[in-house]
Amino acid sequence: MILYDLPPETLGSFLEATAVHPHEDRTTVAEFAGFKAETARKALSTLATLGAVELDGSRRHSCAISGIRRGASSAHLRRCLRDQILSFRPFMLVAEGLAFGEPVATAIRKACVQLGLEGEAKSSIQVLVRLAVSHGLIEDYGGDMTLHREIAPKFELPPDTFTISDMESTAKARLYIAKVLGRVAFEALDEIDIKLMSEALVGHHADPGKAATDSGKALEDYLRDVASKHNLVAEASERSGASQLCDLLLSKSLVHKRHKHMVDAVGTTRNAKAHNKDQQTLKIWEMTPLGAFYSILGCLLAIRSVEAFRSGQQIV
Repeated sequence: MILYDLPPETLGSFLEATAVHPHEDRTTVAEFAGFKAETARKALSTLATLGAVELDGSRRHSCAISGIRRGASSAHLRRCLRDQILSFRPFMLVAEGLAFGEPVATAIRKACVQLGLEGEAKSSIQVLVRLAVSHGLIEDYGGDMTLHREIAPKFELPPDTFTISDMESTAKARLYIAKVLGRVAFEALDEIDIKLMSEALVGHHADPGKAATDSGKALEDYLRDVASKHNLVAEASERSGASQLCDLLLSKSLVHKRHKHMVDAVGTTRNAKAHNKDQQTLKIWEMTPLGAFYSILGCLLAIRSVEAFRSGQQIV
């Protein structure tokens, strides 16, 4: 991971240059952007690390972000780079720590451990934080850093105030989930299930049914992982769905009976949409964004409560 602390305007100039005039020679790209070759080396390395520039089939330094044209405003280029940083996993790891309320030094230290960075490589994370500050993702109050209010997780109720604008990206949704669960429960989920939950939040307005289903899958995966950690893989393989898995864990005293009620409540919401027609009324249930949102929160609450129970706490 190679990053350099360059001004947003400089990085934006090279982003435009690689979009308008991709070239295999860094010096040519530098001339187009209006900078020296050494600046090009640093800028292109930084943009490549962030996934904003790549080598195309002709080995040219080419912009990997679509929609950038000659004469693009500095504000537009800055937004493009801001989005790249926001979706960059090392930044997300630091941002998750800040969402948990950790000091930036602690968030950086834990991110380095998670990424396996050692020695001088750790300095790249510090550069990343400075880039996040200059691109408006982190606010620096004399060394006391917090997530910018635009991406900081919000807990606004009633849920109709939780609009799609709050969840405009899976990156923001991921931070919301991290804040809801807390570090221990959040780290108990794998990347696949975090992605399922994040995409469910982002899409709960557009496709409520899918959002409820995906969050339910994440809960089921989590319970299956708990069973696996207690050497119950064979027994768990015979169980279908979160409710049956919770029954198994309850029989082994790994969860409380209240957790079974939580899981069943989520299942009731999810299954209403899963079946074509209700057996009693012979009509189809409609899943609303509100129903999907409560389903997602129900899954998160169950995961948080089960994980706390495993460490001797009883919380809902």
